[in-house]
Amino acid sequence: MGFFDTIYYGNTPTAWAMALIIILGAFIVGKIVYIIIGRIVKKITAKTKSNFDDILVDQIEEPIMLAIILGGMWYATTTLVLSPGGASFFSKVFWGLFIVNIGWFTARFVDSLIIEYLKPLTEKTKSDFDDQLFPIVKKGSKIIIWTLAIILALDNAGFNITAIVAGLGIGGLALAMAAKDLVSNIFGGIMVFLDKPFKIKERIRIEGFDGTVSEIGLRSTKIKTLAGTQVIIPNSK
Repeated sequence: MGFFDTIYYGNTPTAWAMALIIILGAFIVGKIVYIIIGRIVKKITAKTKSNFDDILVDQIEEPIMLAIILGGMWYATTTLVLSPGGASFFSKVFWGLFIVNIGWFTARFVDSLIIEYLKPLTEKTKSDFDDQLFPIVKKGSKIIIWTLAIILALDNAGFNITAIVAGLGIGGLALAMAAKDLVSNIFGGIMVFLDKPFKIKERIRIEGFDGTVSEIGLRSTKIKTLAGTQVIIPNSK
């Protein structure tokens, strides 16, 4: 029996080499597609009047490259002789990664849309409330999208989502009881939004710092001091 006929972990060296070539090919194809999008497609979308296609292309190029690489790795595993358990494991892992990749693109895309379309609307209004609400909407959308993506990925991997969510509920309650400072900061942020003791771009003096409010979040407020440094003050203060 020659070297190329020897079985290693259920497959010949030739089979392992072919799987490796497929994976390397996926990396190369993914990189080529990334370059084409960056150098050709972006130039085409830049000529259109709408910014929507520019945002879509800009945010999808990395996820597409990753999807191609993951697809190549998944196909490479299908060419190998694997045990039923091993084949099922790799299938679940790759589908979970695909779902996370879709969540990554969605989070990037929605974030860019919010910056491109929602932020200019808040800047046009006279009220400061939407300016204060904008960072929360921006961060909240990311949290929601990533949470859904991770839950779907875990569900696809065969985990009991109901048990996980229930466990997170109990764990979250215990964490909330332990993290008193975090809870007090969140309630402080709610009071800041409701009572409006200060606004964005307003000069205030607190905790020995004198400066202009640059951002009001749910947990903390950012102040740019007169010296030009940025200070983060917990909302509980």
